[in-house]
Amino acid sequence: MVALTSREAYEGLKQSGKEGTQRGQILSCVLLFRSAGITRRGISGMTGLELGAVAGRVNDMVTDGWLRESGPIKCDVTGKWVGVVFPAERYSDQKELF
Repeated sequence: MVALTSREAYEGLKQSGKEGTQRGQILSCVLLFRSAGITRRGISGMTGLELGAVAGRVNDMVTDGWLRESGPIKCDVTGKWVGVVFPAERYSDQKELF
C-alpha cells in the first residue's frame, strides 16, 4: 500500500511539472543505452535523480508504453537481481525525442 504522504508528494510533483522533466531525463538516458539497456540505479547515477524517483517514473513509463523491462541481471553494485530498462519498440530507433 502506498502511503498517503507518498501520493501527496507525487501529486505535487505532477502539478509542478517536474514529473515530465524527470520522464524526459530518464527517456534520454535510456535511449543512450538502447541496445544494452540500463538499470534504474544506472539511470539514477547518470541523471542525478534519486533512485526512488527513477523507480517511480520508470514504472509509470513501462505502464504507459514508453519503456520496456527485461532481466533480471545481477547488479554489479548491490549483488541483487534487477531489471534492465530499454526503450519501447516504437522508440528504439529514434536518436532523440526532444
